[in-house]
Amino acid sequence: MRALSTISLLPLLALTACGAGSSDGDSDFLSDEFEALIGTRDDLRDTDGDGFTDAEEHLTYFDANELDDVPYEGSYPRLALPESIDDEGWNEGDVSGDWTRTDQHDRDISLHDFYGNVIVVAVLAEYVDTAQDDAVDHQDAYEDYRDRGFMVIHILVDGEPEDTAPDPAGWASDFGLDFAVVDDTSQTLIDAYVDTSGPKFTIPSYTVIGRDMVVREHDNTDRFSTDLIEDLLDEPVPAVDWPLPANTAELREALELRHYTDDDAVLGAKLVDASMDASLDGDLANSLQEGRFAPVDSDGNAAALPFGGTSCSAVFGPALFPLLLLSPLRRRR
Repeated sequence: MRALSTISLLPLLALTACGAGSSDGDSDFLSDEFEALIGTRDDLRDTDGDGFTDAEEHLTYFDANELDDVPYEGSYPRLALPESIDDEGWNEGDVSGDWTRTDQHDRDISLHDFYGNVIVVAVLAEYVDTAQDDAVDHQDAYEDYRDRGFMVIHILVDGEPEDTAPDPAGWASDFGLDFAVVDDTSQTLIDAYVDTSGPKFTIPSYTVIGRDMVVREHDNTDRFSTDLIEDLLDEPVPAVDWPLPANTAELREALELRHYTDDDAVLGAKLVDASMDASLDGDLANSLQEGRFAPVDSDGNAAALPFGGTSCSAVFGPALFPLLLLSPLRRRR
């Protein structure tokens, strides 16, 4: 018991030695300066009260100020989302329209939530043998490419047997699917992805959408081409104004956050140069130009290092790191 008390005092003593300059007031692993930049509170580890710390959300591209935007159990890794996407339609060359449906985890997902990914939208019926055969292949492709930013979405328009309601949870369980499966019993989405103008139409049908949400292939009734997927994955991730700390990779590893592991592609495109004269668009640019945030570091990153965050952190930071991890984190996995 005495040993535990001694250990628990070490972070306090070290932080006291740093004095009032400690820059992570709520111990959420984001500096106070960085929290000012993204609009979260520096005295609450969970600004929006949804059960996830500000770091857990912001470092995985969820809005730490929005109660309903959470990395729920079963959710999919996300990339930074623009404030809006001006959709054009559903045909090849269009910026894809958006839709929202309930997935196998009983959560609403929107197509535009997967901006930055290469997306295969498969329109299927559970009773069709080829759909059942393809499901396993789709999971294999998802496992091969998902760390690079790849998503498959199954839209089920009919169940098994024919003319019964689809069962997204059962379909995902039967084939071990980790990607999104949604129910479109009403068949209100089918016209977006399948040519239904004639007396008959063919499913399965596949539509491929690029990282920029532009439809690259529409209503392909053959199996989707992995060559096309690989070509699209080689395209750069679209840049979005989403500030990230200089030590994002370290924080993600320490907090065991689920994210795309291809950080060369993802972080390289997403790390924002948040210097005061950055030529960014929107509210972030205005705030930066008004000088309302702390200066950036020598690499042009908006956040000072957490774990103390001041000059004394160079002495105490590495020693404090394993001890800070002993502090209770409000985490749900």
